[in-house]
Amino acid sequence: MPSAVESLAIPAVNLVHPKKHADGRGFFSETYSQGDLAAAGIDIHFGGKTREFQGQFTE
Repeated sequence: MPSAVESLAIPAVNLVHPKKHADGRGFFSETYSQGDLAAAGIDIHFGGKTREFQGQFTE
């Protein structure tokens, strides 16, 4: 599922809700996807960005 894009009251201002993929090791979140934004009518181009977190590994 792509990121959700919410239109705000201010014209041309949108709030992007990135999808978080999580499991017992941590999470990964794609905070920028040109394809997802283009599908929502937002035409912007800049480098990709991701965020991840890994918790302490225990056996």
